[in-house]
Amino acid sequence: MAPYFAPLTLKPSAGQRVRQRLGLPPASPPPAEVAQPNELQLAITAAIRAREKAMRQRLDALAKETSATTPAPKPAPPPNR
Repeated sequence: MAPYFAPLTLKPSAGQRVRQRLGLPPASPPPAEVAQPNELQLAITAAIRAREKAMRQRLDALAKETSATTPAPKPAPPPNR
């Protein structure tokens, strides 16, 4: 038989105390309190997107270049036996 764990609702202050007694690290802040991205993060993200866009353009150009070349010759038929 599988163990049954009764759901316990704790006050927010009790939750931190329980985590400390169990030796767990402090809980991460709720999603509403997570800091918004700062200017550095936004600049890094913009630089990465610009590089990705440039790479996609190079790959597209390479694909067009390779598709525009003459097709490979058809393989010779197998010899008759």
